[in-house]
Amino acid sequence: MRNEALYQATIDILDLYLSSFKLEAAIKYWSNKNRFAGSSDRRHIRNITFDIIRQKHSCAFVGGGLSGRKLVMGYLILKDLDLSSVFTGLKFAPKEITKIERRFLIFSYETIKVYELDCPTWLVPIIKNSLSENFNNYLYLMRTRALVQLRINKHKTCRKNVLTLLRNEEIEVVPNKLISSGINVLNGAHKILRSSVFFDGLIEFQDVGSQLVSQMIEIEEGDQVLDLCAGSGGKTLAVASEANKVAYYSAWDEDLNRMDDLENRANRAGIKISKLLNKPVQNIYDKVIIDAPCSGSGSWRRNPQGKWDLSLDKLRLYIDIQKGLILDAFKLLKQGGQVIYITCSVLDIENEKLLEELILADGTFYKEKTLNLLPTYQNDGFFAAILKKI
Repeated sequence: MRNEALYQATIDILDLYLSSFKLEAAIKYWSNKNRFAGSSDRRHIRNITFDIIRQKHSCAFVGGGLSGRKLVMGYLILKDLDLSSVFTGLKFAPKEITKIERRFLIFSYETIKVYELDCPTWLVPIIKNSLSENFNNYLYLMRTRALVQLRINKHKTCRKNVLTLLRNEEIEVVPNKLISSGINVLNGAHKILRSSVFFDGLIEFQDVGSQLVSQMIEIEEGDQVLDLCAGSGGKTLAVASEANKVAYYSAWDEDLNRMDDLENRANRAGIKISKLLNKPVQNIYDKVIIDAPCSGSGSWRRNPQGKWDLSLDKLRLYIDIQKGLILDAFKLLKQGGQVIYITCSVLDIENEKLLEELILADGTFYKEKTLNLLPTYQNDGFFAAILKKI
């Protein structure tokens, strides 16, 4: 597909999204209706679409409105690209820009103010209060694309071997500088799911921030470990890969469907995880991991729709759920056990402040250790705390 045709496809997908479709559903619908598009074209269209959703309000401001066409105009202006090379009016390309449209396009803007548009207005003071001098850098990062990152399975291999194997399959990778298990994928990420390295359980997709918080968890010989919000088991697999002692891992999730892929992932990694179908009630665990539902504000680069779907009521609900999970987890601990509380949020009301209020109100546990990771080029934003029962 020609460049201008890629942008017309993006316009069509954005119009579906703005009408009522979820972002992934809009992309899938367009792909099913346009099977002529090759895999590389679809990847390019997807990348542009996600870039625009990360910057939806600034693109709308610069482009003169909230439609697929105007969002693409704003996106091209913000990237300092030539509009006339895309809006050509040729077959499969967007129609030429009209005089009326050009009147509303904004070619001069103040960068910082534009960045602020790409954060829900009601949330700006909450994030500013949480991040203070890091606020502007955070806004900038959330408008950019996150790295595809991998975690090696230390039970089976070493990073040097994985880097060699992936490069042999023409996947461009480099070691991550923050953690010995991490790999950054620079090019060829679409090949990984078909690679022998993946099928043999040598790697998993996992952000480096998630790997760093998982590495905080020190496993002792014979530990009973419960992942209380397991999903597909990413945190438990990371913990088990790092541990060099025998332990027993169990997983449960309120939504059992979220654990559908857990067994496949565990088998591929060569790690045994018992999937629980009933909510655990016995106090038999040495460690309970809570990868809590949250705003996702540390990882909005990967899920830009989550940023726009968040509301104050949703945030309050998340906080209530987080408090309930922590209190439930302590009921499942043996004497001297630990709760590991994790969010992919940068909001202090989901992290430090939440724990301070809960400790003050409950008084039966204290913080042993915390890790507060702000988003960077190399990692998403995460918070983790190790809590011990008094």
